[in-house]
Amino acid sequence: MTQSQPRSTRHILSLSGGKDSTALAIYMRDKVPEMEYVFCDTGEELQETYDYLERLQAYLGKEIVYLKNMRQGSVPDRLREMASRTHKGTAKGGKRGCDPSQCRPLAC
Repeated sequence: MTQSQPRSTRHILSLSGGKDSTALAIYMRDKVPEMEYVFCDTGEELQETYDYLERLQAYLGKEIVYLKNMRQGSVPDRLREMASRTHKGTAKGGKRGCDPSQCRPLAC
């Protein structure tokens, strides 16, 4: 019978590219040297965000892993699709939904 080793704890900090997550990453850099950094990439970020994350990665001295959504279509496309299928209110005749002429997808 073998004794299992205790599971080690992973420390993962999700970065948004904003000031708060950046400040936390810089603060935690020396406190938790084994910290892992991730960025949830929507594919819709401004180029400045990607440039900033590259500079932050150099400062932290660790790779920032970019997590990407593997589904097809951009985030705004998916939001528009979801919004076009979502109707609130009650239409004439008591059916749920609304008159399509009065419902518009979200503008992203």
